[in-house]
Amino acid sequence: MGMEEYINGIKFPLIIFYKENECEWLTFWEGEPNKTYSDVFSYDEIKHILTPIAFISEKPNEINFVASFKKNKTAATNKIKVSFDFVIKLGTPLTVDYIIQDCNTAMRNSIKAVFDDNSNRIRYITQNQLKAIISALHKKDENYIDQIKRILYRNIKLNNNSNREYITSTERDALGLVYRINGFTHEIDNIKNWNVSDMATPDYLRGLATVNVREDQLIMSDMRCFGDFKVIREFMPTTCILTDGKKRISIMYANRTVIENNMGVDLIYHDNINRTYIFVQYKRLTERSNKYIYYPSSDSSLGKELKLMSDLEKKLTKDEKDYRLNDQVFYFKFCNERQNIQTKELSSGFYLPKDYFLLINELQKEESGHVNISYDTVTRYLTNTVFIELIQYGLIGTKVNDANLISKIINELLANKKSLILATTSL
Repeated sequence: MGMEEYINGIKFPLIIFYKENECEWLTFWEGEPNKTYSDVFSYDEIKHILTPIAFISEKPNEINFVASFKKNKTAATNKIKVSFDFVIKLGTPLTVDYIIQDCNTAMRNSIKAVFDDNSNRIRYITQNQLKAIISALHKKDENYIDQIKRILYRNIKLNNNSNREYITSTERDALGLVYRINGFTHEIDNIKNWNVSDMATPDYLRGLATVNVREDQLIMSDMRCFGDFKVIREFMPTTCILTDGKKRISIMYANRTVIENNMGVDLIYHDNINRTYIFVQYKRLTERSNKYIYYPSSDSSLGKELKLMSDLEKKLTKDEKDYRLNDQVFYFKFCNERQNIQTKELSSGFYLPKDYFLLINELQKEESGHVNISYDTVTRYLTNTVFIELIQYGLIGTKVNDANLISKIINELLANKKSLILATTSL
C-alpha cells in the first residue's frame, strides 16, 4: 500500500496545540516512552470519533510530536478522554515555514490559518493540509513515514467482535504478578499496554466479552483506575504512580484483609491537595435471573464492618470551617459480579454513602421485611464518574483537621507490618 493510500485512509486528522510546559504527560513519556498516556478534552474540542493520528505542537508555529490518537469513554461531564499508545518525537521540529515552502499560495494561507487560530487546542486539518505535512516529514526524514504507518497499523480494529480492543486487566494483573515474583521488570512494563491489534488473542479469551469476578479481583482492578489517570511509574513494594497530565495519584497495594480488620474498608483514597480521606468498602452484586443483587442479611462481614466504621467516625471532628457536601466518609461500592473483560475503566457498579445505605435498609425492612440492593431497588446513587469528580474537587471525605489523625492510624498499621491499599493524590 502506497503512502497516498495511507493518507487517504486517515479520517479527520488533527493537530493538538499545547502551550509550552502545559502537557505534563509528555514529560513522563520522555522517561518511559512505551507506556500509554492520556489527556482530557471537552466535547466541543473532540468533534469526530474516527481519528487515528494526531500531530502535537508544544511551541508556536511548529510540530514536535506525532502520536496515535484514540477517543475513549466519557471522563466527566462534557469531558472526553483520549489516549496516546504510540508517540514519535521529531528529531527537529517541523516548522510552518518548512511545511509551506513547496505549497501554492492558497495552501500556504490555509496552513498558516490553522497555526494562527487560537480558539481551540485541537484543530482539525483537511486531507490536502495533511498531505503537505506528510510530504514535509518525508522530505525531512523518510523513516518518519514508516513510523506513521506503524501508528496507523496500531489503530486497525480486528474483526473478532468479542475481543476488539484491550486484554482484560484481570489477566494483566495475574501475569504481572508472576513476572513481578520472578523479577521480569521489562515484561511488566510491556503487558500494561497489551493490545489485541498487536498480537493474537489468547485462546482462553476468544469469544468472551464478560467474566465473573470476585471482590478481591474487583478491588485489584479499581486500584489501577481513577478517571482518566494512567500508570506512569511503578515502585516496589507494589506502589505505582498515575497521572492525568496535571495531577498525580500514588497507590500502595497490599492485603485488604488488614484494612477490613482495622477500619472495615477495602480502599482508602487520600487527596493530599485537599487533605481529605475517603473510605470504600466493596460488595458484589450477584447475578440472579439476569439481575444484579446484594442481600445484606447474607453478608456475615457486614455487621463487623459497620461497627468498625462507626468506631472511627466517633473519632472524627465536625469542623464547620471546612466545607464538605456532608459528613459521610465511608462509602459502599456495589459492583456487578459480571464484568467486561476488555475495559480499562473502574469496575461497573455504583457507590452509596454509608448512611444512605443504612436508610435504604431501614425503609425496605419497614415496607416488606426484606432488604436487597440492586439497580431496581436503588434508583439514586453515585456513578464512577461522579464519585471521582467529588474526590478530585475535595467535596467529600474527612475534614482537614482529621488528616493527621488518619495518617497516624495508617502509619501505625504500617509500622506494625500491617498492609493496606492507599491512594494519594498530589500536584
